[in-house]
Amino acid sequence: MEIYGSAVADKLDNNRGILKRRYYRQHCTLELGSYIKDLSVVHTDLSSIVILDNSPGAFTSDVRSVLSRNLHQHRLW
Repeated sequence: MEIYGSAVADKLDNNRGILKRRYYRQHCTLELGSYIKDLSVVHTDLSSIVILDNSPGAFTSDVRSVLSRNLHQHRLW
């Protein structure tokens, strides 16, 4: 959900302007009934890309910069 994702990203960014470009479900590819984040569409160099998601199956397997595990359990505010 974009509202939840924006709130978490805002908290993590803490007004530093690090998380400038954000992509949500409407930017995903629908594959076999699931939304997949294919970051190669956004940029080929993934060294500065971070995925923030609570669904590990939502991104392609070649991505190493993922914040996902039990994200909802962390106290961010």
